[in-house]
Formats: sequence, structure tokens, C-alpha cells
Amino acid sequence: MTSIVDIHPHIISSDERTYPRNPLNGVPSVWSKNRPTSWQQLIQAMDEANVGKAAIVQASTCYGFDNSYVADAVQARPERFTGVFSIDLMAKDAPERMRYWFERGLTGVRVFTAGSTMPTQANTLDDPRTFPAWQAA
Repeated sequence: MTSIVDIHPHIISSDERTYPRNPLNGVPSVWSKNRPTSWQQLIQAMDEANVGKAAIVQASTCYGFDNSYVADAVQARPERFTGVFSIDLMAKDAPERMRYWFERGLTGVRVFTAGSTMPTQANTLDDPRTFPAWQAA
């Protein structure tokens, strides 16, 4: 297999019962509605493009901070995928959530501060006083 790596694909399941949609700010991204791609479809596209591995990035504008679909895809095909999760970095349980997703096999964290469905950039991440949970961790 080739050494080409795709570093930022997103995946969306058609199984909304197992993977319910809960986009950040309640607004789904246009691409997640119009061009959903399952992990199986991603594998097919990767094979066609001669891509050996992908770092799947959590689709926060579809699933919010529930990284289950990415984790399940990584578990199903660890030789093809690694996963990047997204959490609420401002939450008091942020360190525990990070540990949880690392334990589920994900390897990176996405710092999601804005996006196509958010009107402004979240600029509170640059102030260490906004991270009381991290100070105790």
C-alpha cells in the first residue's frame, strides 16, 4: 500500500439511529447534509486515489462532541484509519473526556473554535483563566 496519507477527511454515517446527529450550535454544515461519506465509502475513495491511510477528523458540525462514529471506524480499520476527536475544551470534565477518547483508540484532538455553522471565532481559548479544569488536572 502507498505511503500517501489524507490528513483531514470527515465521515458521516447513514445510520442516524446508532449515530444521532447533534451538530454544534444546532446547525448542521451544508457539506454534511449534501455530501455525507461513510467510512466504507472513504475506504473505497482512498483505494481509488491510492491513499494508504487517513486521519479522520470528527465532524463537529454533524455530531458535535460525540466522536463515536470516528472511534468505531478506527476500531474497524485501524490499519487504514487514525482518528481525531473533538471535545468541549471549556468543560470541567475536558481532561477526562480526552482520556476517554484516547482510550477508545483516537490519537489526536481537534481544537474546534469556529466553523461554517458558527457566526464568530471562539477566542476564549487564548486566556488561561478560562481553563479551571485544566489547572486541577
